[in-house]
Amino acid sequence: MQTSKRFEQIALPHLDSVYRAAVAVCGRSDEAEDLTQATFVKALERFHTLTPGTNCKAWLFQIMRNHWIDRLRRKKTRGQVVPIKEDLLPGRL
Repeated sequence: MQTSKRFEQIALPHLDSVYRAAVAVCGRSDEAEDLTQATFVKALERFHTLTPGTNCKAWLFQIMRNHWIDRLRRKKTRGQVVPIKEDLLPGRL
């Protein structure tokens, strides 16, 4: 069977559960939508690594958790974003 068809049959039924968990983790629906989408994109890319007969829902939750942690780490190392006015930069007229 084609990978995309197997993915649709095995992973997509868990879409609502992953989204609800993402809302619980993020606290905001727009971030939860982004996290859910990123989770399923990564899951599709790595679907060949899922062992047949294992718990796909738990696998998806683990992908979501790892992606969320990576996102938090990037945000932490990037630091606070401070907007500046370009007209105040040196060398600007």
